[in-house]
Amino acid sequence: MNPMTPATLRALATRASCAVLLVACAIGAQAQPVSAEDSAFYLAVNIDAIRDGEASAALYTFIDNEILDELRDELGSDAIDAIEGISVFGTGDSQTPVILLHGDIPQSARDRFVDEIFEEKENVELLTQHGRNYFAFGDIQLDWDGVDSEGDHDALLLAFGDRGQTMITPHAEAMSAFLREGFLPDAVMAEDLMVLTADRSLAQGSLNNRHPAFSGNGAWESELFRKVERFGLVVADDAEALRITIEAHTASPELAQALENIVKGIVSLKALSSDAADKLAWLDTLQINSDDRVTRLNALVPAESLRELLD
Repeated sequence: MNPMTPATLRALATRASCAVLLVACAIGAQAQPVSAEDSAFYLAVNIDAIRDGEASAALYTFIDNEILDELRDELGSDAIDAIEGISVFGTGDSQTPVILLHGDIPQSARDRFVDEIFEEKENVELLTQHGRNYFAFGDIQLDWDGVDSEGDHDALLLAFGDRGQTMITPHAEAMSAFLREGFLPDAVMAEDLMVLTADRSLAQGSLNNRHPAFSGNGAWESELFRKVERFGLVVADDAEALRITIEAHTASPELAQALENIVKGIVSLKALSSDAADKLAWLDTLQINSDDRVTRLNALVPAESLRELLD
């Protein structure tokens, strides 16, 4: 186990706080989060909820200006503005990612997309399976955190389905199941994943840290964090602030208490960085406690602090 120096901890504190906010930025909750039965992680994205929330208005403006505008230039406003949310989850031994776009993309936008990809891409195929069309892009470099996958995954696959769902994944079996049914059911959730809920939820996610794709891939430098079995996250709009709740389920009460102590130590190190102190002032709202084998973190990020971080 490598020793953790003050510089390492300071960098980790900044990185961890930014990671929490970026997760909050990127994900939001569908009515029922989606995953595969063998998923070891999921994120749920609700663009509409982020746009309409009181505290998340600045966040939506950032996403709209920095991400969606560029996509509109590529795919057209009618396609991008129809996307209400995004689900991301893993499947297979290496947890290859599957992306599910939620929203009824107009047929005219689909047709334009198809026309443009065949004009601009040299290595794209129109294929059919289970009576449905899908596209294979073979000129895209695919790398999932350096993990060797169980299949070749030499193409990125895309299909428009029913119920306002569009799937993007390099995983052929996941695409085949999607094409067979035409959609993915909302109620499927792997048993080892958590679904934390909150009023006016903007974000949900969970990670099964015991899965070999994560536990054996050097995902954590800290031995203690490697002993956390599961993580869960929910972010909600709470009037003028974002409320973030994270749960970490460990193997023992002693590990939960040790994790609480380490997180408190990391948070206290924010004072060592004068550059980050103002932007991370919201960390003073953190409440961290452990109960049995579970460590819980709760924080309120005011809308103004969110704007400062995004700026």
